Amino acid sequence: MYCRNCGKEIADNAAVCVNCGVSVGKGEKYCPNCASETSPDAAVCVKCGVALKKTSDGKVSTGVVGDKSKIAAGLFAIFLGHLGIHKFYLGEKKEGLIKIIATVVSVLAIFVCFVGVFMLIAVWIWNLYDAYCIFSGKTTDAEGNELS
Repeated sequence: MYCRNCGKEIADNAAVCVNCGVSVGKGEKYCPNCASETSPDAAVCVKCGVALKKTSDGKVSTGVVGDKSKIAAGLFAIFLGHLGIHKFYLGEKKEGLIKIIATVVSVLAIFVCFVGVFMLIAVWIWNLYDAYCIFSGKTTDAEGNELS
């Protein structure tokens, strides 16, 4: 991987470029795949064809399509979202645990008071929103790769 700001090679697990100090993914001067110069307005690198667009969360996409399926992640969100399965599938373990805890608390709250029903409805709406984001292409996996 190469720095988008200075074009020097950087380690795959680096947070910043040791040459220029810019955060990984920041900059628009060089291709992160082949280090050739790019136009700031370019959607793809003309030398290697890698996408240079920004994702909805503001990260610069390297254009690498990961091995995670958009359809599988979306279906997991719709049918197993209350268990956070789609978050675990995408490598987002922290958010998956939050979904499981929210569901368990909601179910326990049903036995104590009626508020748990509203909590379960809120979790279901959250799952549908996650499915929408997955199917619309606004979601990447934990490494920032686009879903296939």
